[in-house]
Amino acid sequence: MTALRTRPIYFDNASTSFPKPDLLWETTRQYLNEVGASPGRGSHSQARQAKRIVDEARAALAQVVGVTDPSRIAFTLNATHALNIAIRGSLAPGDHVITTDIEHNSVLRPLEELRLAGKCTYTVVRTAPDGTFDLAAFRAALRPETKLMVVNHASNVTGVVAPVAELAAIARAHGALFLLDASQTAGFLDIEVDELGVDMLALTGHKSLKGPPGTGALFVRHPLDIRPLEVGGSGVNSQSLRHPATMPDKLEAGTANYLGIAGLGAVVATLTPAGIAADRAAALTLMQACLASLRTMSGITVYEVRPDLPRVPVISLNIEGLYASEVSALLDERFQIMTRAGLHCAPLIHQTLGTTPHGTLRISVGSGSTADDIDRLIEALDSIREQAVPMGVR
Repeated sequence: MTALRTRPIYFDNASTSFPKPDLLWETTRQYLNEVGASPGRGSHSQARQAKRIVDEARAALAQVVGVTDPSRIAFTLNATHALNIAIRGSLAPGDHVITTDIEHNSVLRPLEELRLAGKCTYTVVRTAPDGTFDLAAFRAALRPETKLMVVNHASNVTGVVAPVAELAAIARAHGALFLLDASQTAGFLDIEVDELGVDMLALTGHKSLKGPPGTGALFVRHPLDIRPLEVGGSGVNSQSLRHPATMPDKLEAGTANYLGIAGLGAVVATLTPAGIAADRAAALTLMQACLASLRTMSGITVYEVRPDLPRVPVISLNIEGLYASEVSALLDERFQIMTRAGLHCAPLIHQTLGTTPHGTLRISVGSGSTADDIDRLIEALDSIREQAVPMGVR
């Protein structure tokens, strides 16, 4: 098997987008060199400048997800942090939660920990292997004590996009809150929280928003619906021993990653609906080209969703005779192609697909991907596939 000694190819955008815009690094350098202060922790000029930068970042993020009042958005460390705030802060003992099998462990593990502690119960509604959602199953899962429905906007394994508006309407009719995990979709899909009927939305900055790691946010429509996960310094009403009850200070205790927020805000401010749509169309076109080639190759199983369903540019596959981790290692070592293998922190969807315990090889196309990248990937997979049986790996 001959290695292709050319430039590296990155197909792990569902984990973290790469490369990042130059503006990100320019802005973070500028913040360190010229601002440095924490907003709300002083009245001097650099503290005021820091507050302006954070306020502008919050407004830019609100614009991207269709939030009319930016103060309803709290910055978090990442989507996992945001989801923990939303889940733990909205539930009380005896409450019931409905979720799905496409969820990430950032939802499943908090729910399971609360269940084991006797603080909530939850029901997992399974999707079909082709990605379809049975809305009747969600209605059947409702109980008098159902307080929350939490749904992943798009699977990081199959790429299928959930029917959010329909599911949020089911929750709303029952009087339950609806929490959307937009980790895979913020900055890729058009999101309008009012149109979707979302009560809370969690996102991360380091994927399609093209921001740095260690940034995220949580939108809360009704601040009284949620308790803070942490309390402490806020720079607001410091004479009181009670933590602020108003957003966003309610959910932003302590010194945050203002350097990352500055970078995220600068990059998000450059995003436009037309630009997002163009990136989306290009990525989906490349994904379809990749799928078309994969379908012609024997010995490769692609875990596809129904063609008429909306999706993000994620492909999961396996090569007969090899574990996904072995394929990913071969792609990296011999072809300089970076992918991800395993369960992708989403174990339940792999049960549905029948890919437990080893998972799948995941290819996630990004805005930096090209047609040449797809061609090289197909050539590499074909080479690996042809030698899988002779190699005697299994």
